[in-house]
Amino acid sequence: MAFPVIDYEEWGRMGQYINLEDGKLFYVHKGKGFPVIMTHSFGRSSWWFSRVLDVFAEQHSVYVLDLPGWGRSDTPPLPYNIPDFAYAEKEFMDKLGIDRAHLVGCSGSTQMNVHFSTTWPSRVAKLVLDAFTHWNRVEAKRYWLERFQAVEGRLDRPYAEWFQRTEPNQEFMFLEEGIREIAIERNIRGFEDHRQWWLDVLKVGQLKYDVNTRLHLIQAPTLLISGEVGPEYVVGGLPKKSEAIHGSRVEIIPEAGVLSAFEQPEIYSRLVLEFLSSAE
Repeated sequence: MAFPVIDYEEWGRMGQYINLEDGKLFYVHKGKGFPVIMTHSFGRSSWWFSRVLDVFAEQHSVYVLDLPGWGRSDTPPLPYNIPDFAYAEKEFMDKLGIDRAHLVGCSGSTQMNVHFSTTWPSRVAKLVLDAFTHWNRVEAKRYWLERFQAVEGRLDRPYAEWFQRTEPNQEFMFLEEGIREIAIERNIRGFEDHRQWWLDVLKVGQLKYDVNTRLHLIQAPTLLISGEVGPEYVVGGLPKKSEAIHGSRVEIIPEAGVLSAFEQPEIYSRLVLEFLSSAE
């Protein structure tokens, strides 16, 4: 099966909006079957799942969201913390009448989905945590001081200067020529359009949320995955985090970084769909 790179504007025409408490939320829906809700890494958008939408939609009713403040969704009036994002996801499900779903998240939204699954466990069938950001408050504070503090006060700094310091992994290095340029441009554009919201959420919510205190509460079968060249604190820590989540397992995707659904869509789809269809 082909895994097409869909133009960002075309992706927008494929989607629709729903009104939530803090504004309109953009999402793309395709397929029939048991619901799967896919949520992107903080600072990016639903478009990063565009290459895998068709293959997931062959088996599931798939909803791919632009989280509040990113992509085409409205920006809430006040910065969100992790519980705020989880509540928005619940509100989305309630408005569409989705009683229960598989939750598939990436990076920052993995924290959101852990919070969701441990707050409303009956609403979650299975959980996929891709590039799981699993720091505690001490680790997060050190991460901020070492990587973000030097650039935090300069919101006008260009994308390259921000991410050379804050995300030094070699993202997109395995993508073929042409697709790699599209990915880099989309990454830059997404950051430039939403950098203040991203920074607010990072400081107010993501870096202050200790997801480790909830891992033992997860009841849903859980798959922890990561690209092999993702941040070391993510990849290296997954086996230990898996021990804390009853019945979970770990898979590493070769030749991928944080955005494995885009970088290695065939391997990503196979691993995740096999997990979602497996008997537990």
